[in-house]
Amino acid sequence: MSNAKQPTEAPAAVDPNADLRARLEIARLERKRLEDEQAAAEEARALTDELEREERGVRNAKALADAVAAHGPVGKSIAVVECSSGLVIVKRPHHVAFRKFQDQAAKGEGALSVDACEALVRPALVHPDSATFDKWAETESAIILRAANACAGLHGAKGAEKSGKY
Repeated sequence: MSNAKQPTEAPAAVDPNADLRARLEIARLERKRLEDEQAAAEEARALTDELEREERGVRNAKALADAVAAHGPVGKSIAVVECSSGLVIVKRPHHVAFRKFQDQAAKGEGALSVDACEALVRPALVHPDSATFDKWAETESAIILRAANACAGLHGAKGAEKSGKY
């Protein structure tokens, strides 16, 4: 062996920004992962919403068909109130109940309480059941007034849509 010195390699140049580049790449990968998770969650929400709309549509169609079969046609014997939770279907209230409702309106100079509206609607409620109606009314309070208007429309009150939908 020779004692000659082997030429030494120059030390590799150290990239002073290597740590920053590595951290940047990690941050980009993490952001991409989070964006992908968010996109997947949004897609799942959209599919769930679409499924709920379709299932609600099926329930609504069945409830309406059952109500028509049991009580008669929409606009004549029953009225439909469309709301975000589903259909509220009411039948024509008994004429005595409607007269009491009218009397309360006359005494209050046209202003009716929610209790008066509810007293008209409850006995006329065809769909949904009472507990479900209560639940819907918690989030959509105007359902009670709209259902009362629908009941009034079945008794020929002016301003009621001829279609029977409120």
